[in-house]
Parts: sequence; structure tokens; C-alpha cells
Amino acid sequence: MPTFFSPSSLAPAPAQIGDTWYNNASHLEMVFTDQGWTSISSVGVGGTSYGSGDQIAPQGVNIIGQLIDVLSGTVASPDTTGNPLVRVSRTFSGTAGAPFVGSPVDQVASISGSTLATTTSSIQVVGISGYAETQSAQAAGTNGAADVGIHANAQVSNSNTGGIDTAFIQDDSSAATSVLIKGLHATAAMAVASGSGPIVVGETAVTQANALFEVNTGSTLRDPLVTFVGTGTTSYSVRIQNGSGNAKWCMVGGAGNFMTGSAVGDTVYVTSTAFHIGSGTVKELSFNTSGALTAYQGTATPVGGSSTAHLDFGSSPALGIYFGSGAPTVSAPQGSLFLRTDGSSTSTRAYVNNSAGSGTTWTAITTAA
Repeated sequence: MPTFFSPSSLAPAPAQIGDTWYNNASHLEMVFTDQGWTSISSVGVGGTSYGSGDQIAPQGVNIIGQLIDVLSGTVASPDTTGNPLVRVSRTFSGTAGAPFVGSPVDQVASISGSTLATTTSSIQVVGISGYAETQSAQAAGTNGAADVGIHANAQVSNSNTGGIDTAFIQDDSSAATSVLIKGLHATAAMAVASGSGPIVVGETAVTQANALFEVNTGSTLRDPLVTFVGTGTTSYSVRIQNGSGNAKWCMVGGAGNFMTGSAVGDTVYVTSTAFHIGSGTVKELSFNTSGALTAYQGTATPVGGSSTAHLDFGSSPALGIYFGSGAPTVSAPQGSLFLRTDGSSTSTRAYVNNSAGSGTTWTAITTAA
């Protein structure tokens, strides 16, 4: 389907259904249908055209270049060559100082685009726009296919891995939002492939070598550091899992959500296996899937009790439950209990502290034989 350019208002003839015609005089683009020539919505005034082919219409609107239009290929007769329509190469060496003043980003670029919206403009502007459309059934990533709008190839140069050493995209602007994604994306709005590196917030590199996601606040108070928010009575969870089990922290928005008996506003922890709390690599507190609680699993049974291995109840002085072998010698608040692991008589199995306030005075509790 050829594209005709005409300086006059006379439509080209003969024409076939699907042919397009751009009139440089009236700046109208037409398509030939079974009803004859029909106007297509167009934007721009038209400039010097290079080549010929279909106008690709982003969002259904044909955009005509005001100064330069480059066309190549039609749906019926596509461009099958292997070279780009426009290629700019620049081999550069500069010395700091004039004419390179300030931040010479534009001056050292191969291509630069800038658009200014004046104070009287009712439309905001874009510096550089790109549009890609595919009708191919070929899966992206096969045969070197790259079904993308912007693509960067990796190179190795001067011992630097990647043709761009610092960043593929760097935003030094003060725009309200750096990257704004608003379209519908069936697979992912943003994806980072395995082995591509971590995502870092608050720093320019991870401080934990194995982290794939790091939020770093440095010495600045952040409360909260990370937020997961739902509105109204939304129920949601944050889930972690591997091939052996899974766990999730849940915010309950409806009675009975995630766990029987949960109420609106509750926080619930759900796990498919046991839940452990430890100090370093030592397991100190565990809940199994039946609800049994085990404490101080990493602590050997202390002789006479220990001031660091006990369960406390209430505020200071907290009433405690202590354990150990032998008679109790640990100092504890009055009324605390001591359970002896090696007790063998009615007077050596359990004790109660009867010190004034707190101390090491313990009285045996007479137990059944």
C-alpha cells in the first residue's frame, strides 16, 4: 500500500483500498476506502519527507513531522533491510572548561531533545517521545527479538562491563515523579531479571552483599521505614516462601480472614511450619503447628536457676517463673516460682520465693508423691 504525497489538492488516481495520501498543501492525510478518499486525523504541518511508507499512528493519531519526516515500508511491502533509518555516531574527546560549562549533558550527547511549554500553554510537553508497535507472533527474546521501546546493548570497553559505565538512565531533574507508569501491563509494570542486580532505595549501592532489595535510611529517623497500606477494611498479607514452606503477615479487614476467630483490625501471622525466634543463630523461642510454646532452647539447664532464663509477668518487679537443677539460688522477686528438673521428693520439685521484695530466699512447695 503506497503512500502518496501531493502539493496540490487533487487526490491521486488510480488508487487501491488501503492506500494513503498526504496533501502537503492542506496538511490532510487520507486513506482510500470503498467509500473513496476519507480523512485520517492528523497532527502537524508536514515538512521535508525522506523515503516513503505508512505513517504509524500512535494512539490512532497520525503525527506528521513539522520539519522532517522519515518513512520506510508499508504493511504490504515492509522494510526488510537490517540497518536503522537514522543513525548518529560521535567519537568525542573534550577538555573541562569552556565551552563545556556547568553540567554539559546536552553538549556531549549524540542526540538531544528539548521542549519548552510557555506560561500561556494549556498543554504540558514531552522532550523525546518513542512509539513501538508489533503485529508479529514471534515471541520476544527469541532470534534476538527485542519487542521494546528503548533498548541498550551491553559492550565491554576500557575494562568497564557495559557500554554505559554509570547508569543507562539518570534523572537529575526535580520532577514530582521520576518514573511514572500508568499503562496496563499484563506481565509486570516493572521487572528485574535474575542476575540483573538488586534494587536499592536510599543509597546508590547495597550495603548487604546478598540483598536483592534494600531500603537504607542511614542515620535519619524514618518511622515507618516501609509502609504497606490498604484503605477501608481491606484485608491483605505480605508473604514469603520457598519450596518447603511459606509464611505471611496479615492485616485483617473482615472477621475470620486468614485465621478462624480473627477480628477486623487484627494482625495475624500465618505459617505452614513452626515459628522460631532466636538470638543470632540460637533458637530461643518456638511455636509449633499445634500451638505448643518452647522457650530457651539454646540455653543449658542452669544450676540453681539463672537471672537471664525465666518468664516474667507484669511490670517491675516482674513475677517470674524460673527453672534449673539443684536447689534455687537465683535472686528473684517475691512470689516467683522455681521448677527443679532433678527434684525427687515432695519438697524438692517446686519452690516459691518469699524474700522481702526480692532475694534468694526460697521455700519448698509440698507436692503430691
